[in-house]
Amino acid sequence: MNKDQLLGTMKIAIARLEENLAGLMHDQTHLRHAAQLQQAGKVQRTMGEARQLIKRSLKQHMSA
Repeated sequence: MNKDQLLGTMKIAIARLEENLAGLMHDQTHLRHAAQLQQAGKVQRTMGEARQLIKRSLKQHMSA
């Protein structure tokens, strides 16, 4: 797991917590912010996964 995957996963977890809190307080602004943060976390995690896949592919290609 690389830095982007870890940070993306953390953003998603924080966004879910914020979403739950905003739901309890009926705060639409925080709900929207939580949704945006969750999407940003998913994008960052996906970028980390892609980076890891590329790195692994290059390593295999170089050793072959």
